[in-house]
Amino acid sequence: MKLILQSIYKSHMLCYILLCFIFTVIKCFNPELTNEARNYTKEMVRSLFQPNALWKPGDIPLLNRKIFRGTRVGIREHPYVASVRRRIMHYTVATMLTKNLFVSVAHPLIDVPLNELAIVVGENYADRGATLLTIVVIVIHEHFDRYTLDADIALLRVYEDSAYRCPVKAIQLVHPNKSLDGHRAFVTGWGRCDRTGRELCLPRSGKYMPGEKFDPMLRSVSFVITQNYLYCAGYTQNGVTLKKGMLCAGRAREEDKVTSCLAVPGAPLVVDGNLAGMQSWGYGCGYEHDLPLIYTSMQHYQPWLLHNVPLMRRITKQNLTLLFEAKRAFILATWLNKNRVVPPEPYVHLDRPLVMLKIDRDLAKLKGNIYDMRDYLFDGIHHEYKTKLYARLRQRELDRNKLDKVMNTIPQPQLEPFLHANDTDIEGRDKNGMNLSHSDTDKSYEEYF
Repeated sequence: MKLILQSIYKSHMLCYILLCFIFTVIKCFNPELTNEARNYTKEMVRSLFQPNALWKPGDIPLLNRKIFRGTRVGIREHPYVASVRRRIMHYTVATMLTKNLFVSVAHPLIDVPLNELAIVVGENYADRGATLLTIVVIVIHEHFDRYTLDADIALLRVYEDSAYRCPVKAIQLVHPNKSLDGHRAFVTGWGRCDRTGRELCLPRSGKYMPGEKFDPMLRSVSFVITQNYLYCAGYTQNGVTLKKGMLCAGRAREEDKVTSCLAVPGAPLVVDGNLAGMQSWGYGCGYEHDLPLIYTSMQHYQPWLLHNVPLMRRITKQNLTLLFEAKRAFILATWLNKNRVVPPEPYVHLDRPLVMLKIDRDLAKLKGNIYDMRDYLFDGIHHEYKTKLYARLRQRELDRNKLDKVMNTIPQPQLEPFLHANDTDIEGRDKNGMNLSHSDTDKSYEEYF
């Protein structure tokens, strides 16, 4: 009897301890709790964030790739997220639109040689990946401004097609007329280690992130979008004008001192399972007075995407073979030149015009500035030729469209039919005597003509 009572008592104690642990965990991770309920003191909060370092009036503050209280997630929860690699190391974040087409922000990609870039999909960790997808074409918006980050959007076309599976799936664009006010949004990407020290981090370092502890694990934050958010005016007060196509979203640290944040270039903003924006710039996170971050709005640039995406999908893998082979050959030649014992003779390049390929006619139909491997060969000598070539092809296409519109506006003369149904008699002859039956033995046939 005592053994039975002791076992019952132990089981009750275990259940009580388990319930207390579950309640404590739920209480700690509840995002709606205040600072007092989380037991955060002012000294602890002050030690977590850097003091304010306001940027100069009119300047654009770039994202610092920091993550604070981000939730560790798996790639199966966000299969559309891709890692853009620069020389194998993680560089920025992209979003998958089709099997071979990705979208990202433009400012990290500008002036970066195409032979250094690749994409990895379907990985939880940004330092892993067995297959590098070869980027062959980059299309940057024609109105992109590197100083104001206006029109900060770019399309990346890869040579290989990715097979859809659980960790690799494309995402649809949000409806252009949908109101985002009051909807919960998710932002996902790879960034720096959490400053609190309460999150597991596997710190890495890289050539393009000197002095930073990079966290290779995928993390996500969520918040409710508020239209005409009060704290978004902080940018205007400091001399920065939010232009059309810029979406201000997130929570300010003035509202919640320990609110979660993620400041990673290119990180997708997803609302109801659809792509609504990409992180572009902003003042945060990791400062005492963080502001909501600025995203590139997919609703504003949807006409640009709807023009370019169908054209890119028509370009087949065979059309891109020459550009793919040129990139691989350049990478191999560069590697051989660095590793040969006897250096090869320097290549003498003749200053000749660029030879037009068949794919150039299709690429010239795209809107934006188009970059492929030819723009970076021989110190970019072909870039000028290709720019002039695409300008001529686009002008020729505009002239052809104008001519077609003019021809459509010219009224066409209405010609009378050669024969009228009412002009025939019962015997199969018309009133002028022409034989309309199957027999062609009418003697007056030649006289009729």
